[in-house]
Formats: sequence, structure tokens, C-alpha cells
Amino acid sequence: MKFKEFDIEIPEVLDRLGFADDSWHNDSAARATLKLPNGSVLVAWVAEFYPKDREFPEGPRFGLQIMVDEDSYGDPRRTVTVGDYDDEEEFSRVVEKLVSCFR
Repeated sequence: MKFKEFDIEIPEVLDRLGFADDSWHNDSAARATLKLPNGSVLVAWVAEFYPKDREFPEGPRFGLQIMVDEDSYGDPRRTVTVGDYDDEEEFSRVVEKLVSCFR
């Protein structure tokens, strides 16, 4: 299955853990979110497979952030970057570990 606004496959881990496709066509990469029990939101960014196809070719393929709440989108004071990843397996392991900590 692909993100609705991007020609990018949704990583299996995001689909399995119940992330919602919250992509916007004007984002630099596809975005999936998972609301955590404490009200925070885990945000997963997924860029195109080939760096030459990305808006930021030098950037990583995957990124993870935690927003304080749903109203924190775009506010760097209320968003924490967890990490950036090029390897999908590493990204998947971190996503699973983070989600398990909040459930």
C-alpha cells in the first residue's frame, strides 16, 4: 500500500502498528502519525527510496519525531526529533521500541 499523496510504499511496521497516513502533497516527504496514550503524537517521515528523487537528496530516507500534542505540528519548541535513518530495518526497530514504551 502507498501513501495517498506520494508514490512511496508505506513501511510494514507503520501499517502493522496502526499509524495513520497524514501526508500532505506539499510536505517534503510522506508522513504517518500515531497518537500515543499520553496525548503525544509519534510522527514518521518516509522519503523516496532513491536520494535523487527526494526533495532533499542529501537527507535521510526516514525520520522520527514526537510532538507534544496534535496542535504541535510545525512548532519546533513542542517537537522532539528522535532520529533520522537510512536503513529501513533500523527505522523499524526504533519505531517498534518507541511504541512499546508508550503502550
